[in-house]
Amino acid sequence: MSFCLLAEESVEEGIKRIVNEEINQAIKEIDSQRLNKTETIHEVRKHCKKVRCVLRLVRPQFEDTYQFENAWFRDTAKGLAELRDAEAIIETYDDLLDKFSDQVDRRAFAPMRRALTLRQKKIFEESGNLNQKLKKIRARVHKAAARVADWKLTVDEFDGIEKVGWS
Repeated sequence: MSFCLLAEESVEEGIKRIVNEEINQAIKEIDSQRLNKTETIHEVRKHCKKVRCVLRLVRPQFEDTYQFENAWFRDTAKGLAELRDAEAIIETYDDLLDKFSDQVDRRAFAPMRRALTLRQKKIFEESGNLNQKLKKIRARVHKAAARVADWKLTVDEFDGIEKVGWS
């Protein structure tokens, strides 16, 4: 993941542009018919995490906004976490069996795969209508996009970017 501030924009403008790009991409993923629902969930969660990363870079320049928006995007992604985790467990299980296929009898592990699949199905059923949930997430990130234009950094220069993980 990399973000690029453009030479002709201020740091504030760049941060807003990058966040808007991530929000728009999340909305695009929700609206897309090319992805299945678990892929959509994964992609939307990634875009929320990327927004939070960008916010962390400029946190000292707008602490109150950071606190609110970080919690907003955290909670938005959290609403999809259990659904994604259920899928990721099955993906990991399948990857492990593929990797060790010459050492493992798949039939011996079939009951475990079935249990994981039933667990995933139960989680999806308990979460309610997934399409409705994604519509709510879409509305939520769209609402956040409207706030981005009002963000103001106290220092609109590169000094305003947190030196997180840089030497």
